[in-house]
Amino acid sequence: MEETNTLRLRINLLGITGALIGILTLFLPWFTTIGQVPGSQPIDHGLIDSMSSYILRYDTLALSSCALFLIGMAMAFISPVGGIVQTAAILLFSFNQSTTWAEGVTPIWTAPLIGFLSGVISLIALICPLGIGFNAPLSLKERLWNFMRL
Repeated sequence: MEETNTLRLRINLLGITGALIGILTLFLPWFTTIGQVPGSQPIDHGLIDSMSSYILRYDTLALSSCALFLIGMAMAFISPVGGIVQTAAILLFSFNQSTTWAEGVTPIWTAPLIGFLSGVISLIALICPLGIGFNAPLSLKERLWNFMRL
């Protein structure tokens, strides 16, 4: 009898969807700044632009939460545990509302809310994974990875 070597994978599509939604937030504006010239139009800034420019230079809580969100988003491609990091980062970002932002800087809440949704979807993928190869109830160890070889 001939033995066939087939590669079987388990893919958590819900976890990957959460990570892809997290990438979407990179292209959305997180902050807007009012120009120095009176009557000028506000300028929108994305997440990475905000982290590398003067906007978040002196706001360590916002900078830390944005960096934590990026780390969680990268982790979410590998494991749904990244959703915990993403959700914690967005919650930390929202706590920054109690402090004052730099002069002329206003957060736009659409992208952080979509980032929160991304983290929640990744968390749901940890609790009840949905995708290719998920048929029977699984142990926690089997739910920790978005891609797993069977």
